[in-house]
Amino acid sequence: SRPAETGSRPAETGSRPAETGSRPAETGSRPAETGSRPAETGNNPVVQRPGDTEQTGQSNRPGENRPQPTGTRPGAGGQGAGSPPAGAVGSTTATGLKMVALNDPISGNMQGIRGVDYICHQQSRQAGYTGTFRAFLSSRVQDVKTIVRRRDRSVPVVNALGQTLLESWEGIFTRGEEQQSRYDPNVAIYSFDGRNVLEDDYWPNKLVWHGSLPNGKLQDEGYCNGWQSEEVSRSGYASPLDKFLLLAQEEHSCRDRYIVLCVQIDDTSQRNRANRRNKRNQMSRSLRRRMEARGLIV
Repeated sequence: SRPAETGSRPAETGSRPAETGSRPAETGSRPAETGSRPAETGNNPVVQRPGDTEQTGQSNRPGENRPQPTGTRPGAGGQGAGSPPAGAVGSTTATGLKMVALNDPISGNMQGIRGVDYICHQQSRQAGYTGTFRAFLSSRVQDVKTIVRRRDRSVPVVNALGQTLLESWEGIFTRGEEQQSRYDPNVAIYSFDGRNVLEDDYWPNKLVWHGSLPNGKLQDEGYCNGWQSEEVSRSGYASPLDKFLLLAQEEHSCRDRYIVLCVQIDDTSQRNRANRRNKRNQMSRSLRRRMEARGLIV
């Protein structure tokens, strides 16, 4: 019986490799658990920082973190659609030169007069306005008075809602010792995104850059080196809107950030009427030629 007992031992010994062979399988499962941890760790930055930034849209750029406009927004297309904000008073006209502020306060460095003219054009288009908008500024290449065509200088100046600020473009400027005309204190000046610049805290300084004399000509050394400088040592001329003047003579550092106004330099309503009148005249002449060709008239 002893040899039989001895023969059974190899069978028991042979089972040990099978048990030993199962351990690598257990060990092999650990990398799978370890491999899942980077995925969990990788989610943390998305939840804590980038994700929050994408949801809120926060930015360090000036103007991009503004609160959304409140109250009534001036109508797109420059037609003054919608009702004026509560408490707004003033006459409304279907015609006029729109005067609208840029959406951000700007220092004296505006990339020159052409740079700020382009911003006026860009923001007016984004807001749905028609016509040509240019900055209410004097520079080496222009006096602010001359940016509006001569034929349109008797047209009223209106805000984005079509309310009359001044009876005419000419009324902004003085002749000789005349006192400057104040715009209607009951009429607000809005930005292209619909803010009342005199009441909105986004413009803490209620001044508007102009760089001009009261007669609308360039104020020498008062236009921040062609609106290309924000050096503290340089200065530009600005006017306090809380006095309802557009060309008051106050000298300020080009480092300061103030309101910039844009003006629609042509009265589109008058231009459209002229275009329709010309079209009717052309049609009349064409009809007359056809009737003459047929011998219906002499």
